[in-house]
Amino acid sequence: MAEKVSADNAKHASGNAPSAAVADDHAQTKKGGTKPQHGQRDSRRKDERRWTGFERSSVIIQAFTFVALVIYTFFSWHQWRAMQEANRLTQIGADASKRAVEFSQRARLAAIAMEEFNLTTDADQRIVVSLENSGSLPATDVSGVGSWDIRKDEIPADRGAWLKTVKHQPVRPVMLPGRGPEMIPFPIPQFSAETIKEIKEGRVRFYYSGVFTYNDGFGNIKSLGFCGLHHRGDDSWDICPNNNWAD
Repeated sequence: MAEKVSADNAKHASGNAPSAAVADDHAQTKKGGTKPQHGQRDSRRKDERRWTGFERSSVIIQAFTFVALVIYTFFSWHQWRAMQEANRLTQIGADASKRAVEFSQRARLAAIAMEEFNLTTDADQRIVVSLENSGSLPATDVSGVGSWDIRKDEIPADRGAWLKTVKHQPVRPVMLPGRGPEMIPFPIPQFSAETIKEIKEGRVRFYYSGVFTYNDGFGNIKSLGFCGLHHRGDDSWDICPNNNWAD
């Protein structure tokens, strides 16, 4: 009889005890919140079940993949920059080597002297410039222009720039290196006896200046200026003290 009473009491106690969900509802009500409905609890439980182990693994793998891509992009960018810098330095070295070869091997004209000039009243007057190729390659398309001045002061500083704008006359199609000087004539006008007297007495100075242009063998057009000063009674020339326009 005592065992039956105990069993009934236990059954009654279990029937009257609140479930876990009801206890949770009571806890939420005590905190001041609204009592969740059964549908909401079911939805929350479904949300909790959405993140499976496979999904968590996928998210972790994607995060690591993104980090790896960022690191790879960073190092690839720096590698690209290093390659660009190496290419730039290589190009600078190649350009320097090219310039060194051109400088040492190109044609190089030099005006050595001015000759065959005498102060007379003859109509056929000329000045001969001794021109030589002291380089390694032939000079081609050689042309030149000359101009004379009779004045008491120095030749103008801009005369070389002006001569480069004057139309040049062909001088030689080719000038080979190591062949010695070649004589290039330039005509001058007939001077009066009074002008010749002034030059010989040193009262005025007679200048003859000019410019040669040529191809240096590498496709570069070079210019060579020359300027001679005649201010003595003999037939000699001096190099102009200024504005000789050497190449």
